[in-house]
Amino acid sequence: MSSEPPSGQASTSTNGLRDRIKRVLSSRDNASRIRKRKKVAKLVWQYLHVLRLSLLVAGYLWLLVLPLSWLGERTYIDENALQPSQVKTYWNWEDTQRADRFLEDVTSLLNRNSSSAERATFFAIELAKFGIPSSTQRYSIQTARGVGLLHYRFH
Repeated sequence: MSSEPPSGQASTSTNGLRDRIKRVLSSRDNASRIRKRKKVAKLVWQYLHVLRLSLLVAGYLWLLVLPLSWLGERTYIDENALQPSQVKTYWNWEDTQRADRFLEDVTSLLNRNSSSAERATFFAIELAKFGIPSSTQRYSIQTARGVGLLHYRFH
């Protein structure tokens, strides 16, 4: 014999609590309805200090849990919504200096008016330092600079 309710009837467990609350609070006459609501309000007011304390403890626990790294795994966070203390940077001073040196090298290529082949070779070498395979391809286009060299990489 199945323990599921017959089709077309709602489960008593999902609607049971709601129906019980409605039965307790609803009444035919206004006087008994007001008495019941006063009784419920008195009960809530009686345990209000417990509710306040539990919400306070829950809030403090949430603040303690919030910085944990596992809480934000596989979660998109918009950069515009971040507060300064909520960001964990993965760049250290050495990485910043390395990026500055790379920028200086790229700027020197630009300043000395390097050819397309020199720039492509430079980027191929830099990508190879990180283990990223790359290739170059010659192409011809009519511009004031002449023949160029296309640099690309594969995913």
